[in-house]
Amino acid sequence: GANRLFVNAASFGLSAEVAKRVNQSTKSRSSYAEHTLKAALDFDFPRVEIDPVPGRARQLRVTTVSIHNGRFFGGGMKMAPGAALVDGKLQLIVVGKMSALKLLSRAPLLYWGAHLGLSDVVQAEIQSIEARPVQSDEVVRVEVDGESFGQLPARFEIVPAALRVRVPR
Repeated sequence: GANRLFVNAASFGLSAEVAKRVNQSTKSRSSYAEHTLKAALDFDFPRVEIDPVPGRARQLRVTTVSIHNGRFFGGGMKMAPGAALVDGKLQLIVVGKMSALKLLSRAPLLYWGAHLGLSDVVQAEIQSIEARPVQSDEVVRVEVDGESFGQLPARFEIVPAALRVRVPR
């Protein structure tokens, strides 16, 4: 498959469905929250296998799995409060299966970065992760820095000093 560098965050599941809808939207005034609500009501929670430690794969139903170099994603959610762009690590955030109603009631916690204490949310520091749908024919979309980018299976890993950044003096 194709390789793609990302600076801030990549994810799959509901977040990638929302990114696809936002990117395809012709109404620029449609809010991220509006697209999230509509996508959540249609969403069929995929069963995925993730392998954050080689040889220790886990299967689970998920709402969203996000892999962070930066703290924020999805229209300002402080999804990975512990992430730092220059620490050489990725933060993995797994949001388990959560109904649209529960997701909406928890949404403020996501924006404040206060969601990590929820029982449905797991966080870990990783160097890489592999992910695939349990049913090989199931489409689980991937987004990279807010852009739709293919589907699982995928491998996400930290690549130290991969990007050169120019900033004005």
